Amino acid sequence: MENIKAEAAATGEGSCASFVNSFAEYLQEAEVLMDFTASFYQGTGKYNKKYRVDGYAFDEFDKTMSLVIADFNAADEERVLTRTQAAQIQERLSYFMRRISSSASRKRKRGVNLSAGTSFSPSGIQMLQRHGLPCFSPK
Repeated sequence: MENIKAEAAATGEGSCASFVNSFAEYLQEAEVLMDFTASFYQGTGKYNKKYRVDGYAFDEFDKTMSLVIADFNAADEERVLTRTQAAQIQERLSYFMRRISSSASRKRKRGVNLSAGTSFSPSGIQMLQRHGLPCFSPK
């Protein structure tokens, strides 16, 4: 925890970003994630529904993308993450993917070539385009 706080102070990123980078580094060393890219994006959709992503890793070998979302609290006390809280956090990431998918579908219907690097909101779709994934459907 102290390492994360020290890194946050040194880089000026904030403790959540430092936590995500630190844990992603751990997952890369364990060969769970390949080529992690921190890419914080959050917003609010219809009916004030929140979405968020903290980063991603694209695996060129099997053409899969892992998305990362964190619920980090810099307090020193231990916390228990309940199933309800975990489901809420996961839903923010799932909603992010649904927004990207529906935005990509609308662009495709209007004849926009998404693989050409077209820029539109949400900016998260640009992240997927860089890896040749113009539309990504959540499971």
